Order: sequence, then structure tokens, then C-alpha cells
Amino acid sequence: MTDRDVVVVVHPAAPPGTRGTPQRTILLADEFAAAVGAMLRSPVTVVEGTLADVAGAGVILSFLPIREDTLRAAAGIAPRTLWLDVDRSPGRAIQNFGLAGAASTMRYIEWSRHRGRDRAHHVWTRRDLAERLGATVDRLYDGNPDVVQIADPRYANMASLVAALCAIILGDPPPPGDAAI
Repeated sequence: MTDRDVVVVVHPAAPPGTRGTPQRTILLADEFAAAVGAMLRSPVTVVEGTLADVAGAGVILSFLPIREDTLRAAAGIAPRTLWLDVDRSPGRAIQNFGLAGAASTMRYIEWSRHRGRDRAHHVWTRRDLAERLGATVDRLYDGNPDVVQIADPRYANMASLVAALCAIILGDPPPPGDAAI
């Protein structure tokens, strides 16, 4: 794994012989990785593991619970991590943990159920990334000017907006967009 890789990290599958559908399957993680990768024109890998397992990646798209102890275990990853499964407040997660971005669980579910028809807003990020992207700031988190909810008419859905943020985090120009598709 290199500092140019974008990875999606999910809980490991249950051991053979146990019941339950793997998180990778439930969340359509491979499909999301493919959609982001198509926009970046670069493969995005799905890893079943921990944040520490993917700490060497350039950008981490996490479906794992993020807490202070998990971030300490993988030091330095917060500014390169977008948390895509926030139950309550994506803005608070960015403010409290210094993440690159976040989206609510409901926002992700909208993407997974309505791919191609979902809306590319309700993604939260740091203001510095929003400015580098040239995105429109929809609102601030709790009056904090450094944590913003963004929209960008160039990106038609959540996966494409996340891909644009990935490119910015990697120091690349954002993809041209997919609004006309």
C-alpha cells in the first residue's frame, strides 16, 4: 500500500462457519470503490481490517467506527480519512477528530439505494479542502467556519464528490465531474 492509494476499509468478514452477511456485502463496498475509482481513473481497493491495516494509504474511506483510540492506533491518518458511516453528526466528527470529511449513514444509504439518482450534497469536509475543490459551502457546522457542508454542481452524486475530495487530499486536480452524464 502506498501514499497514492485510495482504500475503502470495512469490518473483517466473520470466520468461516459463522453466520451473518459481511459488512463488505451489506454496504456495497466494492460497488462504491468502483464508482470512486471510475471518477479517479484509478483502482480503489476494499480492505477488510482495521484503520491500522490501511494507515499507509493516501486516502482512507472508512466504514469502521472512529474513536480516539482507533485513531491513536493508526497515528496520522485523520487528515486523510473520510468517515462514511456517521450515525449522528458528520460535522462534529470532523471537528472532534480532525478528519478530512464525513457523511452520515443515511446519506450513504441514499447513494447505495439510488445510485445515479442520489444528490451530491450533505458531504461534510474541512474548509481548506472545500476551497481547494472550489465547492459551494452550504452551511457551517455549529458556527465553526472550518467545518462545512458542501455541494458542487460538477458532481452528480456522493461517490463522485467523494472522488473529487480524494483527488484534492492526494494533491491532484479534481476529476472534471459527471454532472452531464
